[in-house]
Amino acid sequence: KIKEVVYKVLQVCEEKRFVSVSFPAIGTGAGGVSPSLVADAMINAMVDFEKIKKGQSLKSVKIVVFQAGMMADFHRSLKTKEGTDQPEEKSIFSRLKDTITSVFGGTSVPPDVEQDFTIVGEEFAPAIFHFCGESHEEVSKAKKYVQDLIMKEQMEHTIKDSCIGLFTQEDCRKLQDLQKKLTVSIHLEKRGADSVIQLEGLSRDVLTANDSIKEMMRKVESLDRRKREAALVGAMVEWQHDSSGTFLSFDSFTNLILEQAFDNRCAKVEININNLEYTADLTSKEAFSGRQIVKLKRKELKGLPGDWDDMKGSELFEVPLGTSSTEYQRVEAEFRKTGLSNKIIKVLPGHPEQLIVIVGSLVSY
Repeated sequence: KIKEVVYKVLQVCEEKRFVSVSFPAIGTGAGGVSPSLVADAMINAMVDFEKIKKGQSLKSVKIVVFQAGMMADFHRSLKTKEGTDQPEEKSIFSRLKDTITSVFGGTSVPPDVEQDFTIVGEEFAPAIFHFCGESHEEVSKAKKYVQDLIMKEQMEHTIKDSCIGLFTQEDCRKLQDLQKKLTVSIHLEKRGADSVIQLEGLSRDVLTANDSIKEMMRKVESLDRRKREAALVGAMVEWQHDSSGTFLSFDSFTNLILEQAFDNRCAKVEININNLEYTADLTSKEAFSGRQIVKLKRKELKGLPGDWDDMKGSELFEVPLGTSSTEYQRVEAEFRKTGLSNKIIKVLPGHPEQLIVIVGSLVSY
C-alpha cells in the first residue's frame, strides 16, 4: 500500500508539473510499520517511477525522517538500490541518494565540508492521565492541579552563539544521544554565525543539557582557535622529520607544538611520529623513542627582514627611525593626510606570527 501511495503521488506531481515534493516516513507512527519496510516501499516506488522516465517536471523528492534511528534504515535501503540502472542525467533517485549519503558521511560530499542543516527536536510519547471524581468540578480541579505541576516543571532555553556554526555531524549525533538520555527536545538550526539551539523539557534535564552543550561549544571553539594558530604558524615555519633520508613535514598541530616549545625555549617536548610517542630534543634537533632516533629540521618559510635589529629576547622593541629613512617618509606621508602630528617609531613584535595575529584580528573586526 505504501509503495502504491507514493507512486500515485509522484504521478500526480508530474501531471501537475510540480518541481518538488516531500514525504513523511509513511506508516512509521500510528501505523506501526517497520521503518525498514517503509524505507524499501518508498524508495522502490521512486525507482519504479524513474525507470519508466516519468520524471520530466519533478526534479526533487525528499523524505523527512524525524527519528534519528530511522535514518540508518533509509540509508541501507538506498545502498541496496545503488546498482539500479538509471538515465545518464542525474535522476530523482540519484539526488535522493546523494542527499542521504552526505548525511551519513559518504563520498558524494567531501567529508571536510560542513554544510548548514537543521535537527528537529525529538517528540516523545505523551503520558495519558485519566481522571475520575464525584463531580465535574472536582475532576476539573484535579486536571488543573496536574497541568500546573507539569507546566511548573517545564522549561525552555535558547542558546545563541556563533561557535554552534562550527558543530560537525559528529557533534550533532552527540546532541541526538543527549536528548534521548535526558528526555529533552533539542532543536538545532545550524546556519553559520546565526546558529541557534532550542531546548525544551523538564527543568533539570534542560539545565543538564545546557551544561553539556556549553562544554561542547568550548571544545569546538578551542579546536577552531587551535586550527587558526596552527595555520598561522605553518605559514611561517615548517618542522620536518627524517624518513629514510627524506625530510617530511609534520602535521599542522605537531608543527604548532614544536614551534611553541621552540619559542618558549623548552628543551624537550612530547610529539607523535608515525603513531609512536617521541621526545623531541629541540637543542640537538633529534627525537627519541627508546633506541630509535629521528633527526628533526626547522625550516623558516618567511624569515625576518635582514635589516631588523636584534631584540635580545624582548617581547617588544621600539626602533627610532631617521627622518631620511624610507619607512619614516612612507608613514609620514600617510599621517599628513590625517592632519595629525606624531612621533614615528618602528615597533617590532616578539614573534612574526604575533604581527599576523594582530593584523588578522583587526581585519576580522
